[in-house]
Amino acid sequence: MKKSTVILCALALAAACKSTKVTKDGAGASSSGLTQSDADRGAAKFDGLTLAQLERGKEIDDKYCTACHAKKNYKEIGFDKLNGVVPNMVGKANKKAGAEVISTEDGEALLRYIQTMGPLSK
Repeated sequence: MKKSTVILCALALAAACKSTKVTKDGAGASSSGLTQSDADRGAAKFDGLTLAQLERGKEIDDKYCTACHAKKNYKEIGFDKLNGVVPNMVGKANKKAGAEVISTEDGEALLRYIQTMGPLSK
């Protein structure tokens, strides 16, 4: 009984520590590594952008984009160019899957994530 209690407490503590970390500026970072500061930077360009939307964009990037090609350095791609490239890549991913695996809403989250963490982070 004691052993299982200790194990459960250790697991709970590990899960709590993993979900949020504190960055140098004191802002909490989610397990994705994104912070509210990232969302605020993006929201200055994209009205109403939330941390949850950035996290969703990162999830899409990690799951679908890197399935076809290596992770890109988005800082090297122009902000305006991404407006054409990302929707095109979303279309290719959906075509390859034979179904809509990236919805319009998720495509928008992906674009905002890439633009925020790329050109806007310079």
